[in-house]
Amino acid sequence: MQNLIEFLPNPIIEFYTPQVIEFLPTTAIQFLPIPFIQFVPEEFRYININNHIIYGYSISNYGIIYSNKTNMIMKQHVDKYGYNRISLNIGGRKHSLLISRLVLQTFKPISNPELYQANHKNGIKSINGLWNLEWTTPKENTHHAIRTGLMPNNLGENNYGTNFTDKDVHKICNYMEQGFGYNKICNIMNIGEKDRKKFKGLLYNISGMDTWKHISNQYQIKNRKQDNQILTEKEVHQICKLLKQNMKYIEIIKSLGLDYDSLNKKRKGNFYTCIAKIKNKVRFKHISDLYF
Repeated sequence: MQNLIEFLPNPIIEFYTPQVIEFLPTTAIQFLPIPFIQFVPEEFRYININNHIIYGYSISNYGIIYSNKTNMIMKQHVDKYGYNRISLNIGGRKHSLLISRLVLQTFKPISNPELYQANHKNGIKSINGLWNLEWTTPKENTHHAIRTGLMPNNLGENNYGTNFTDKDVHKICNYMEQGFGYNKICNIMNIGEKDRKKFKGLLYNISGMDTWKHISNQYQIKNRKQDNQILTEKEVHQICKLLKQNMKYIEIIKSLGLDYDSLNKKRKGNFYTCIAKIKNKVRFKHISDLYF
């Protein structure tokens, strides 16, 4: 406890205000004898999910869920990743929802919540008070998790599964930026015939931004996926919203602004296959998980 005292501001009562949380290390916060948020007024509002008000339930800025049907505080559970969740019956179906997202969507609503994640500022997943939450992009959230030690830094040469260094990949990306083909890069880097197949697999993944993206993003490399990908992420979000409404595939394709009748058979088939893969979570699972 002695180590904790040095972090306490003066007067000591200020310690229990949310503003102080940002000045305390995670190791100190866990020793708090009582909630530091006790002087923050609690406020309940109807739950907001994707900018739709759910009148059957309310949530407070503490992250407490109240059922307006049973007039009772609802029990939460912790998932395998350590996040608090709640099971709510909405439209006749049960949904397991993150408390952190519900707090932000209700008290800090944004027009496109599907593009953002809820980040715990102090890295403690069990503290779902509004003062400890913020909207971040998936990339920002990952960087924050690495900075706070919640996620190991496995990027690039820190990944135990790679035999290449960041310096090697910088060379590769430089050659790709100059338009060199796979065989020429293999020759320049003295890759033997035995290892060429594996090395070309690395080049293929780099050119598709599948691996070493934190380095390849620094170069003007033609993305091999640009010619093959028929949908943008924005269109995938739109498709997921329509799939959730049980709309037919043909109507979804038309909603994308395409002249369905003018598409050839192969093109139509590509769209049908892509939508089916989204629905079955084979592709764009990181987006479809936000909707169903």
